[in-house]
Amino acid sequence: MGLDISYGKIVKEKELNEDLEIHYDNEELIINQPFKFQLGSLKEDKAYETEMIGSFCAGSYGGYNGWRERLFSLVNDGNIQEYWDKSNDLIEKYLEINLLNESEPFFELINFSDCEGVIGPEVSNKLHIDFETYNNLAKERMDDYDYDLYQKFMKATGNNKIICFH
Repeated sequence: MGLDISYGKIVKEKELNEDLEIHYDNEELIINQPFKFQLGSLKEDKAYETEMIGSFCAGSYGGYNGWRERLFSLVNDGNIQEYWDKSNDLIEKYLEINLLNESEPFFELINFSDCEGVIGPEVSNKLHIDFETYNNLAKERMDDYDYDLYQKFMKATGNNKIICFH
């Protein structure tokens, strides 16, 4: 098993009923996750009709975590665990001042689930800017495997796409 990523667009909000199940395809998506900051304008406990346009495997859960740590090291000094420990304070700060684009590079991805959840369109757009900004540095410093995954995430973000981890 590994971490799969699907990405696409929200077509419309749907009525939530108990017959709906979570699908990461061209059907529907139900939002219910602990990572609220990454939802952007998506609403928890709502259903959405989606149009998924691509997917990829981000590797094993452990492999993805290693990649995420190397992504962190690309743009930060220090220890990722200390960064995670202070992330709740940073999320409150970003929400309070409503400045998503002022968050640290890749903050929303580094401080996100490694197994399931949804990143909303505004956060996806911000992450895409991060991926574009640090692309040359990533190409220079990452090995082929890491840079390939970096490019897949860059393609999955932006243009108001949602990103589904499953």
